[in-house]
This record gives sequence, C-alpha cells and structure tokens, in this order.
Amino acid sequence: MSVGKAFRHLSLILLASLASCGFHLRGGETSDGAGQVLYLEKAGASRVASRLPEAIRLTGAQLSRNMVDAKGVIRILKETDERRTMSLNLGGRGNLFDLYTRVRYEVTTPQGEIIIPPQEVEVKREYFNNQLSPIGQGEEESLLRYEMEREVAETLVRRVLIEMSRNSGGKS
Repeated sequence: MSVGKAFRHLSLILLASLASCGFHLRGGETSDGAGQVLYLEKAGASRVASRLPEAIRLTGAQLSRNMVDAKGVIRILKETDERRTMSLNLGGRGNLFDLYTRVRYEVTTPQGEIIIPPQEVEVKREYFNNQLSPIGQGEEESLLRYEMEREVAETLVRRVLIEMSRNSGGKS
C-alpha cells in the first residue's frame, strides 16, 4: 500500500471516529439557550459586559432590548483585573505574571426577584514577559485580556442559562 493510500485511510478513520464520538466544534450547536430571553443591565463601563451579547447569541438565547420582555436580567456588579508578578529576572524585572479577570454578577427577574444571588466568575492566565523581545509585549497582554474577557462572558452566560433552566424546570 502506498503512503498516499495509507494517509487517506488513516484520515477517513480519524474523521469517522470524530463523527461517532459526538465531537462538535465550539459554537456549532446553539440549542442550550433556546427559548431563553435575557436582558443585560449595563451599569458603568464593563469590558466583559460588552462581550456578553455575542456570548448570549452563541448559546441560542435572545438578548432583549426591553427589560419587561426578558426572563432574566443580568447585572454586572463589579469587574476587576489584576496582574501579579510571579518571578523576576536577574535585573529585577518581571518575567512571569499571573493575569486575573473577575466579574461579580447577579440575575433577577424584571420585577427584581433574585434568580441567581451575587456570584463571581474568575479566569486566570500566566503570561511570560520575554525581556529579549520587548516588541509586542503590551499587545500580547492585551490579546490575553481580550480572550479572558470573552471566556468570562461565555462562562457567565452558561451558568445563567443552566440555573434558569433548573429554576423553570422545578417550577413546572
């Protein structure tokens, strides 16, 4: 058997095994939020709140422009970013940093009844600051922050939808 044929057979076997195991690309299925209508109450400038509409859309839920039409109102109570130095080089400059993004939120009904009491979502990343290539260090950290904000938003929306489905499932 030639190398080309062996590669094709191996590729087909791999594709068949991925299809049979239930693997789906992230964002391909949008059914877990179907039927849920959420309202985002913006209080101040929150970078994570600006990522929430896309995260809500990816789940299949709807974002309402009107609070009274929503089943849940998401309130961002506090957003915190931290950068901690974990190691220094011989010159006393930071080499390794821990980056944190934390968001405290709650979810209520449009009437103000608490669905989810205040909770926190946190994402942490390690960031190596290579002193030998200073160009792009700030851009790398900005990109990490962006990804962290997106991850916090997606985690927050998943938690909200799971809790809301539990609450509606228990009341039916």
